Amino acid sequence: MEETIEPKKRKPVPEIWTVLRKARKIFDAQLVKSNETKLLCINNQVNGAFLDVPKFWGDYLTQTERLLNNLKYLKECKRLKVSAKNLSEHIVFLGSATINKVLNDGVESTLGKDLTFYSGEILTPEIREIFRNEDEEDEDFPL
Repeated sequence: MEETIEPKKRKPVPEIWTVLRKARKIFDAQLVKSNETKLLCINNQVNGAFLDVPKFWGDYLTQTERLLNNLKYLKECKRLKVSAKNLSEHIVFLGSATINKVLNDGVESTLGKDLTFYSGEILTPEIREIFRNEDEEDEDFPL
């Protein structure tokens, strides 16, 4: 009797990465590649997927914090004279592989000459406010 080996099931991809992958595909097809366009592409996918919007943005900001909590990243941003906060928003948009590569190999070796394209904020104060309000609600009912 022949033994069959079941292939390993892939872990489901977290929604944030699925949304950002789709948003990047739309963004790449745009003629105008501004930060506003980038945000519109993300919002289009978040709203189209019927996700919990505050949770999505909370996950997004959590990923930016991964970078902002890394001293090597912060020192390199300072040396390159770029805003670590703004750049982190763009790196998260590029995906988890890019985040990991930046954390392992550094900003300059990962982004190279493209670094100049990643200036300015993507997230609006309104989005940050949504997340802040969610945090305040959590403080009322600590686990």
